[in-house]
Amino acid sequence: MEMDKKFANKKYPTMQEISEASTPTVGMEFDSKEDAFFFFAVYARRVGFAIKKDSSYESKKTNEISRQAFACNRCRDDTYIDSALRQRRTSRIVQTKCQVRMFVKEYRGKWSITNIRLEHNHNLAPSEWIVRFMKCHRSMSASDKTLIHILQETRVPPRNIMKIFRKTRGSFRAVPFDTKNLENELAKERKKIKNRDIEEVLVLFKEAREKMPGFTHSIDVDSENRVKSLFWTYQIGRANYSRFGQFVSFDTTFSTNQYGMPFAPIIGVDNYGKTVVFGVGLLEDERADTFKWLFEEFLSAMDNKHPETIITDQDVAMGIAISKALPYTIHRFCNFHISKNLDDKLSLFFAVRGSLKEEPRAVISNSFTPEEFETEWHDLLQRHNALGEPHLDRIYDISAQWVPAYFKESFFPFTSSTGRSESTKSLFKHYVKRKDSIGTFFKEYMIIQEKKQSDLDRLREKSELKESVNWGFNPLEREAMKIYTDPIYGKFADELRKGTAYNVEVVEEKRLYKVIRVSNYRNAEFPRSTYMVSISPDEDV
Repeated sequence: MEMDKKFANKKYPTMQEISEASTPTVGMEFDSKEDAFFFFAVYARRVGFAIKKDSSYESKKTNEISRQAFACNRCRDDTYIDSALRQRRTSRIVQTKCQVRMFVKEYRGKWSITNIRLEHNHNLAPSEWIVRFMKCHRSMSASDKTLIHILQETRVPPRNIMKIFRKTRGSFRAVPFDTKNLENELAKERKKIKNRDIEEVLVLFKEAREKMPGFTHSIDVDSENRVKSLFWTYQIGRANYSRFGQFVSFDTTFSTNQYGMPFAPIIGVDNYGKTVVFGVGLLEDERADTFKWLFEEFLSAMDNKHPETIITDQDVAMGIAISKALPYTIHRFCNFHISKNLDDKLSLFFAVRGSLKEEPRAVISNSFTPEEFETEWHDLLQRHNALGEPHLDRIYDISAQWVPAYFKESFFPFTSSTGRSESTKSLFKHYVKRKDSIGTFFKEYMIIQEKKQSDLDRLREKSELKESVNWGFNPLEREAMKIYTDPIYGKFADELRKGTAYNVEVVEEKRLYKVIRVSNYRNAEFPRSTYMVSISPDEDV
């Protein structure tokens, strides 16, 4: 029986039981040699040493062990040879040929002590607490391991798992293992899973297909049939895409699995204004061909329905893949990333030019048409003697791919950045860890989706079983309450309320109107107070 498993079928002794452990004497009887070992180990724990199995004798009649010796763990010759070639710094138990032994013999179903030697030739442990780290005194029972694995699956960190065991045992010192032993146990489990990870994933995919008819997945393999990338979605993701798939946000992140595979969620916005996950990819890399494979598999799962719009960062490979796989989709760059890069790369340039750092934001945000933006941008750079600055010229050259004025007629719900992708990645990082297997990642994905469905129930209850309180008496508001969910109606009502801050003057009947802000309100969208609104001849007023 392995020393670190001696308590597998025994309740680990309490501190009181250890302090009251009896000294072994000749003639003591036990029901089994394991019980005898347990008794000697508890005694050793009290005194301050560790034990191990020593010699044994097998009966010729029964071919079973009938005599067993247990010894101090320093009973051997010290044969250690120091080596300069040793690669790893380590420590060892110094052997002293200690003669401490307990001999037991089986007779008529009982095991009795036939001889005992208790005089050590070395110092015992100076503290009763440090003995617990010796191998024979460490213990992690089957029930302990079960609880540990349950807590691990629910993302309880090792230090907090140890706090739970402290609560049940009374103190950290009463727990027969420590955080290091705990982490070793978790590492063994991860290693076992890693060796059969893809096999486990395929089983999980098969179970998902059986439980959820709308579940589908794709696997990209190399010439040797090794997995490169994975994609999956399920019926709720597909149903959401069929209803809300006009807009997609896409970004990738690392540190979600032990293989370093980029995590690539494809997300959108539902009719509650909440982020929904349409599908998920774990990718081999971030090359254009890999992204193209993902988008093609995504479209295949979504009945080849292309999104109207997509927002990403400025990744070149993403742009190439989108142009090939989604040629009819309007591609927009994240405003936030471009603005941040602008600040980072031109901090010194801005520092010597006064208000130049803030003024580009105003031009970008407050321009209503591409022509207005282009005129204001040129005037701004000319005013600050910044014409010809390479980085400013580069972002101007791609302005049609990120400046809001170019997307007034495109659908980008409540966003001009990949913030929803960022928040989704942040959410996943609360559930998944860098050392996770793909199988564990998939399980956590399903838990996240289950949690999001539970959250949606609360929103539906408020929208479908209750009625929003209308802000005013405008019939338009009443109609909006019938059409929109409660969160979206709230946004509509807020805009309706802001509309009362403006007066409208007719400049040309059915053609041109002047809108004037006559009252100020907090967080006004634009600094200007007067707007000219023109109506196209073919539009009804």
